Amino acid sequence: MSKLNHSAGFRGGGGGNSKQSKPLENFCTKPNSKLFHRFWNISYISDHIIINIAGIKLKFKLSKKVKQKIYPKLLSKNNNKIIIHKLNGEIEYNKPIPGINIDFLGKNSVVEVFEPFNFKNCNFTLNDECIVKIGVAKALINQLYVTMMYSESCNVTIGEKFTCNSCQIDLWRNKNISVTIGDDCMFSAGILIKTNDAHTIYDLETKKVLNPPNSVTIGDHVWICRDAKILKNVTIPDNCTVGIGSIVTKNNFEKNSIIAGIPAKTVKRNVNWAREHTYYYEKKLAESQTGIFLD
Repeated sequence: MSKLNHSAGFRGGGGGNSKQSKPLENFCTKPNSKLFHRFWNISYISDHIIINIAGIKLKFKLSKKVKQKIYPKLLSKNNNKIIIHKLNGEIEYNKPIPGINIDFLGKNSVVEVFEPFNFKNCNFTLNDECIVKIGVAKALINQLYVTMMYSESCNVTIGEKFTCNSCQIDLWRNKNISVTIGDDCMFSAGILIKTNDAHTIYDLETKKVLNPPNSVTIGDHVWICRDAKILKNVTIPDNCTVGIGSIVTKNNFEKNSIIAGIPAKTVKRNVNWAREHTYYYEKKLAESQTGIFLD
């Protein structure tokens, strides 16, 4: 699986980290006077500017042209960054990414992508010192939702050739937790990756927390089928398939296996999968074995 980090990317460098703030105060002006700030401040969220005057909030939608002009200034205010690695090797900073709505709720966070990309209906919410990094992906990444609200120093790293129909990656209220997805992974629809249980289970005698948050790692070339759920402290090795509707809670899996059930377990070993429909796979296999190309 690709080992991606903050300083060395898929084709070049990048930068950023993660933390938290208030959902509607992405880029607030902060005058010296706290009293003044209570009666007058400006915030930015998604495609809107919100002006608060004495408790009366005026919301204005930004045109694409205006957004492109003020967007870099709004991001730089809290040292948040959008990094786009262009095909020609150049790097663009703080430009909107088509197909992704990004809400920076805190400071020092980064969203980093590499051309070519194909995003549609995606939404990322980052708090303080958080990172989302996605490699080259020509095919569609649809409805990818990354939630790092009230989180600190968390990151989501996705390798190259990732495809997705719909997936929620939930790192809500986490600290120093990561979700890592390798190269050439294929996610169906209704996928959930969750790194915490939201509420606490503790030992009655010691009061010790029994269900702390933990990271999730998914290897290269993993197919996750519709409505599967991947929970905290799970590692899925390379070349695995996660069956439809499975809930994965364990960590004892092998490469080249099918993982399925509630809770998920290994149901078949020594297998792999291909993106082609079975008809085209069998046709290509027959052609390779016989040397005869079928119509």
